[in-house]
Amino acid sequence: MSETNPENMDRTNSGSANTRAAEPGGSGNEGCGAESPLERIVRGLDARESSAGQWVGRCPAHEDTNPSLAISEGDGGKALVYCRAGCNQGDVIAALRERGLWEPGNGTSAQTEAKPASSPTPKPAGRLYPTLDEVAQVALRSATRKLECEVTESARYPYRNAEGSAVAYVLRFESADDPSEDGGNREKTFRPIHAAEGGWRMGDPPEVWPMYRLPEICEGSCPIFVCEGEKAADAAATLFLRSTTSAHGSKSPDKTDWSPLSGRDVVILPDNDNAGRAYAHRVAELAHAAGAKSVKIVELPGLPEKGDIVEWIEAQDSNAPAEIREKLDTLVAEAGFWR
Repeated sequence: MSETNPENMDRTNSGSANTRAAEPGGSGNEGCGAESPLERIVRGLDARESSAGQWVGRCPAHEDTNPSLAISEGDGGKALVYCRAGCNQGDVIAALRERGLWEPGNGTSAQTEAKPASSPTPKPAGRLYPTLDEVAQVALRSATRKLECEVTESARYPYRNAEGSAVAYVLRFESADDPSEDGGNREKTFRPIHAAEGGWRMGDPPEVWPMYRLPEICEGSCPIFVCEGEKAADAAATLFLRSTTSAHGSKSPDKTDWSPLSGRDVVILPDNDNAGRAYAHRVAELAHAAGAKSVKIVELPGLPEKGDIVEWIEAQDSNAPAEIREKLDTLVAEAGFWR
C-alpha cells in the first residue's frame, strides 16, 4: 500500500437515487432485479467487505497482489472507488469500464455517461510542518495541555505502507512525574500525525490507517497476532511473532484497513478488561470480513486487570523468547476457532 490521496475519490452518476447498498450479489432495488453500481463492481472484482459499508478488491489498473481498491456507496446510490496503491483515477475508471463494470447509464433508465460527482466540502487539512521533529514538538505541547503537567515523548510508533514508507505515526506521551506518587502509573496520552505532500500534519491520515508493522506481517504466510496497542504488538514481536494492532487501540478498529488479513490465520490476544474483549470481537468480525483463513481469540491466563501480553511475558519463569513462544503456541493450539 502507499499513502492514499483523498482527491482520488470519485463518485459515479450512474446509480439510481433509490438504489441501496445491499449485500454483494443482492438486487439493490427489490422488485426490478436491477444491479446497483456498487454491487456490479463488488461482484465483478470479487471484492470482500472490510468493514460496515466498505469493500476492498484488487485494483484492475495495476497488478494488484494485495487488494488495494476501496469501494463504497456514496449519496444517491453512486459508487465510490479509489486505489490505495496510488493509481490514477482515470486509469482505474478506464480499467473498470473495460471489464464492463463502469458503463454509461449503469443501473438507471437514463443512458447518460457516468461523470464524477461534486465532492463534499473537505475538512480543513491543518497546518503543514516541513519535518517530523517540528510536528512532534507541536504534539508535545498539545499533550502537555492535555495532561496539565510536564510530559515527555516516550515512544514514536511508525505506521508504514507495504513498501515500508512511513505514512503516519502515533506519538506516546507520559507525565514526567515520579510514578510512585500516583500509585505506580504515569499518565499518558497519544497524538497521531500523518505524512502529507511537502511535510507532516497533526491528526489521522485522510483515509484509513494501515495496520501496524504492515511490512513485517505481509512477509510469508505465518499466523498474524493482533494485540491492542502498539506497545503490546512490539512485545509480541519479541517472541518472533508476526504481530500488529490498529491505531487508537480499542476505540477505532474500523478506521484501519484489515485487507492484509485475507487468506491468513489470525490470532487475537485481548487485554484483560471489557474494552479489550469488545475490541477482540470487533477485530474478529473485521478479519472474517477481510477473508481471513481462520480466526481465534486467545485470552492469556493470569493477567491482571487491564493486563496484556506485556505483563504476560514479564510473568513467565523463563526469559528465553523461544520458551515463552512455545507456551503461547500451546495456548493457541488449544483454543477454539472464533467462527
